[in-house]
Amino acid sequence: MKIKQNLHIHSQHSCDSACATLADIQKEMLSCGITEFGISDHLHTHYNLCDIQGARNDFLCAERPASFHFGIE
Repeated sequence: MKIKQNLHIHSQHSCDSACATLADIQKEMLSCGITEFGISDHLHTHYNLCDIQGARNDFLCAERPASFHFGIE
């Protein structure tokens, strides 16, 4: 079975060890044949809310396919 969807990707804004930029995420997903993908950065407390706002701003300003989604966990 070929995986075509990944909705659990952490960007550089997640409060873990992730360091991927949106451009890198798009490039990697498309090169792997994944057609539907999304950010799911961590939001643990109001202290890292600014990180989530940064991730959302990056997402809204980026050129991206309609199949690229944004969320938090």
